[in-house]
Parts: sequence; structure tokens; C-alpha cells
Amino acid sequence: MDGFVDSEGNALDFIADETAGVEETVIHSMMLDRLNAALLLLSDNEQALIRARITPKGVDELIIEQERSELLHRIIATLPEIQGRRFLLYYEYDFNYYEIAEMEHCTAQAVRRSVVLAREKIRAQMKKYLCP
Repeated sequence: MDGFVDSEGNALDFIADETAGVEETVIHSMMLDRLNAALLLLSDNEQALIRARITPKGVDELIIEQERSELLHRIIATLPEIQGRRFLLYYEYDFNYYEIAEMEHCTAQAVRRSVVLAREKIRAQMKKYLCP
């Protein structure tokens, strides 16, 4: 039983975690089987679009995505505090302009202006790094 414990030495927690992992794998597999069966009902173009969305990413693609994400967050850190915060609330946390305006005690137009300016600055910086 020694090899079947979690980091804290709990055998029951380990078994529960492993069971949940297996359950997720089985459900994922069943969903993919159903999706693949349904794909046959679609046109070739529609099938290609869906397959492109569900195909696992390769290692190179994951590394590039990670590097872009790190670059983006480094650039966001250089923005004025308010712009960076509003940009993250809007794009990363999915708040809308009105919700952010309520949190920040300002108008939705002011939030939108901050987000647009932040996006323009980020685009310019990303272009500098990605297209030297």
C-alpha cells in the first residue's frame, strides 16, 4: 500500500484522485466518440473546422503559446496601473465595461477608453517583439 498514497500519506485521497482522473478520461473519450459519430453528418468543410478545434496541440505550439502569454503579461505590467487592471478585468476575467465601471466608480466610456488604449499599446509592443 506504500506506493498508493498521496503527498500527505493518505491512501483514500490518492484512490479518490485517481478515480476522478480515470472518470474524466472515460467521459472525455465518450464525448469524442459521440462527436466523431456526429461529424459524419456534416460537410467536409464543417468537419475540417471542428477537427482543427479538437486536435491536441503539439509541444512546439504549446511552448509558443506560453512564451506569448509571458510576453503579454510583461507588457501589461508596463502599462499604467489603471489601464493594466481594466485590460485584465475585461479580457482575462470577462467583465464587461459596465461591470468594471461599477467596480472602479467611473463611467463605462472611461473603462472602454482605458481598455482600447491598453490594447493599442500592447499591440505595438507585441509587434516590436514578434516582428523585429
